[in-house]
This record gives sequence, structure tokens and C-alpha cells, in this order.
Amino acid sequence: MCKFHLSLVALTWVLTSATISSTSSAAGAQPMVTPSVNAPAASANESATQEALRRTQDSLTNPAARTQILKGDAKGQAQDAKVRQLLGTNTEGAYKLSSEVLEKIVIEAGGDAAKMQAIVNQLMANPQSLEKYMTPAQREEVRRMANDIENKRGSAPVSGSGR
Repeated sequence: MCKFHLSLVALTWVLTSATISSTSSAAGAQPMVTPSVNAPAASANESATQEALRRTQDSLTNPAARTQILKGDAKGQAQDAKVRQLLGTNTEGAYKLSSEVLEKIVIEAGGDAAKMQAIVNQLMANPQSLEKYMTPAQREEVRRMANDIENKRGSAPVSGSGR
């Protein structure tokens, strides 16, 4: 399996961890909500969705907040361990990138937690599809992470995404 693909897999693990944690009441995060068709309620729901997204992004980009949220979350801890094992020093960069991608997933899902989970499940089945949520700069960052993995393991660097 090419390291670019492995890097995408690691990012989907991070997203899985984020959706597990953001929808877990034990983690203390507010679940993402579906906006209502009622205008005043929609505004309140959109605010709640934005707040939940902000909290989730903070948990992805702030190591101390992430550690606190992952306490008592065995699934999230397992995903975090997989990411750290694969990406090593690129772990925090992967969490940052996943935070950015998560926003696009929330928008596509309209803030609906079930739809977000379905998207993440699709990404787990086909990590290459994560690229559609990334900017060219983000794809290049994943390539850089993949090259770092290759270099540390003594393999030839990857030249692209396989497209």
C-alpha cells in the first residue's frame, strides 16, 4: 500500500476519532445538530452546530484538550494510538488537517451527526475519496507526510496521489 494512501487512512482515523468524540455525551461535547427549516430555530441550530464544530476542531488541534476528551474514550484512544504509530512526528499536522477537512464534512452533512458518520464510514472504506474534501495545498501536505513516512522507513518517496 502506498504511503500516500496510508496517510489518507490515518486522516480518516483522526476523523473517526473526532466524530466518535463529538457525538459522545460522555466526552462532554455537544453533538452536531441538523438545522431546522424554521428560521429562528435554524439560526439557533446553526449556532449550536458551529459551537460543536469549534469544540471538535479545538479538540483536534489542541493536544491538552484532546487528551482530556480522550480520557475514558477507548475507541478514540485506539484511533489516536493508530495515528501516532503511523505518522509519528506528523501526528499534530494530521490532526490540524483533519480539523480543516471536518468543517467541509459538517457543511456537506448539514451538521447532521448521522450523515457525518456515514461520510466518515465511506471514507474509511475508501480513504482515497478523502481527497475531494482537500485543497491542493492540503493534498500536498499529505504527500509530504507520506514522504516523511517513506524516508523514515527507508522506502522510495511517493510522487503523487495515485491519480
